[in-house]
Amino acid sequence: MVKTPGQLNKMTIAIIGNGAIGNLLCVTCAENELDFFRVVRKPIGDTLSIIEQTRHSSIVAPCRPIGDLNQAKLVILPLKAYQIVDAAAQIRPYLHEDAVIMLCHNGMGTHTQVAQLLPSHPLIIATTSYGAFKPNSEALTITGRGATQAGWWQPNQTNQTIQQIVSGLLPPCTWSEDIILNLWQKVIVNAVINPLTAIHKVKNGVLLEPEFANQTQQIVAEIIHLLTALGYNLFYPDMMKRVQDVMRSTAENYSSMHQDIVHQRRTEIDFINGYIVKQAKRLGIKTPLNERLYSDISQLEAEYATVS
Repeated sequence: MVKTPGQLNKMTIAIIGNGAIGNLLCVTCAENELDFFRVVRKPIGDTLSIIEQTRHSSIVAPCRPIGDLNQAKLVILPLKAYQIVDAAAQIRPYLHEDAVIMLCHNGMGTHTQVAQLLPSHPLIIATTSYGAFKPNSEALTITGRGATQAGWWQPNQTNQTIQQIVSGLLPPCTWSEDIILNLWQKVIVNAVINPLTAIHKVKNGVLLEPEFANQTQQIVAEIIHLLTALGYNLFYPDMMKRVQDVMRSTAENYSSMHQDIVHQRRTEIDFINGYIVKQAKRLGIKTPLNERLYSDISQLEAEYATVS
């Protein structure tokens, strides 16, 4: 358990939604003895059952009405990327004037919209390699405790107290002066693993097999070309190694996009390969494989959306 100084425990944290990472944040808030609550759409119990390896436990993760957001100084949105902007608009009337907003999701593109919606609120962007899923609405299975990178998007608005709290939520947490670069590095990994595992219906580790080598290499090369045009100096061999390392370390896992397709849910493809394609077209850069993956996943979504 990570202990925090007594004065930190007096600050109230609000976690929006009942997603897996949101509930994981509830667990770490409880471990740190922080004052927190959830704001959820559908009524659920305050008890959250936890499974981590062979350990079974439970915590109290209170749910409170959206009006109570005015009591929170840190409001975390650990949602799907496509839910972020709507959620930010919904909570805006209830926020404390000094509240700091934290985004934590896959993909890119939401931070600028949130900054426009909430211009007076400092904004933290975080990306994490922690893993968890929900067997049901009142249970959480933690599949791995990884690491987190975070950064302040709004300049000159840092808050050391809140930064210390965030650092203890999904540790170890590294603070970056260019969190957008960190997001791009994760997008490269997600742009390979998520769509390929969803389309081919395989676990992450299967992508290490030779039959996927050309596709993996082309996806990464296309994104590196785009990032060079955007002024980022990322090196192809380094990023290929990063992608393969994640494949190995999560070899027995199914990606979130694979699970979304299996359960006929909306995916985050618009904010991963779709975002890559959009930025590339803006600059006149060709990304044919990313375009095909974006099209293939979008088609799968359209098929089950039509059926339902």
